[in-house]
Amino acid sequence: MDKFDEQNNNIENKSTIYTPGEIKQYLDRFVIGQDDVKIKLASAFYTHLKACEQIDLQGNEKIRTKLPHNNVLLFGPTGCGKTELLRRLAEIANLPFLIVSAPSIVPTGYRGFRMEDVLAEMVNKANGDALLAQKGIIFIDEFDKKAAYDVGESCSSRAYRSEFQHDLLKIIEGADFQLSNDTENVNINTGNMFFVLGGAFTGLNDIIEQRIQKKQTNSVGFTPLRNNVHTIEPNINEVLSCATTDDFVRYGIIQELLGRISVLCHISKLTNEDLVNILAHSDDSILKQFERLFRKMNVQLVFQHDALMAIADKALKLDIGARGLHRVLSNLLLPLIFKLGDKHAHVKVMINKECILGKDAPNISLCKNICNETKERSGLGR
Repeated sequence: MDKFDEQNNNIENKSTIYTPGEIKQYLDRFVIGQDDVKIKLASAFYTHLKACEQIDLQGNEKIRTKLPHNNVLLFGPTGCGKTELLRRLAEIANLPFLIVSAPSIVPTGYRGFRMEDVLAEMVNKANGDALLAQKGIIFIDEFDKKAAYDVGESCSSRAYRSEFQHDLLKIIEGADFQLSNDTENVNINTGNMFFVLGGAFTGLNDIIEQRIQKKQTNSVGFTPLRNNVHTIEPNINEVLSCATTDDFVRYGIIQELLGRISVLCHISKLTNEDLVNILAHSDDSILKQFERLFRKMNVQLVFQHDALMAIADKALKLDIGARGLHRVLSNLLLPLIFKLGDKHAHVKVMINKECILGKDAPNISLCKNICNETKERSGLGR
């Protein structure tokens, strides 16, 4: 048992601040690849935890010299690990973690779910402990849908989007809020919260390419080679890794808000190899979750390596990232759950590539016992 397992067994008593390297090591167990993102997040979150050490029991800083405060913009395709990374950061530090969808939030003056309600939800996540809530992680997901600039949009829509971002700016830059509930008023300061804005930012790559092409044209004096019919289409991951603050301004984020975001993290689109590694090596992959379920049914699942590759191929075509693995496995395994759910004998199910492609049925045979999880790793070494 390593230090992280010991922490999970006694998480309520945890007070250790792990180093950035140790935080990344923990993230590596659950999210495959994305090393650059994990390094940035681990370092930014470590800084956040050190800053939280300076808060006394009244929520005031013990010393006047402040540490850097990092807010993060996490952008990239859906299903590639954004939420999982942040959830694991909160887990390792035993801090409250709130996910809220940006489209569900309305600006001040409108009826609906407002920024103050987001803070109230964070206090609820902290079981009413306002001081703990002030140290938590707030993930504003689908932020791009409240930022995207549409040439054909009305002036009122543009103003609505701007009002939302200014409300968010007020919270991110740090302010005091008084929240009311049924029994009492709760005072909370947002200056030490760890804010992450996330989204797919569809179309951002086009803005980046236009900027790069314009720069090449102006500096060299001729049209970039990409316009040549023989030019290979640039890799979208490489393009997005070149994103700058100006690109996000052109996308629709106000400059004042971008000025409060110190860390830009591009999360890469997953490859077939990434998806296979997620299935085989992630500590909490959907495959391992199904394995645990089947063991409770006295069923041992065994996936050959070519089956994992076929699952990854089918999931990749769905274009929803790692979430596609869940859909592919559900379509395959739910009929087996129905078939074997009322059996009491110990059975072994062998699944190969042909089963995934629908050309053959899984091989089901009787076995004496079910292997322990530590001894049986699906698809490894087969």
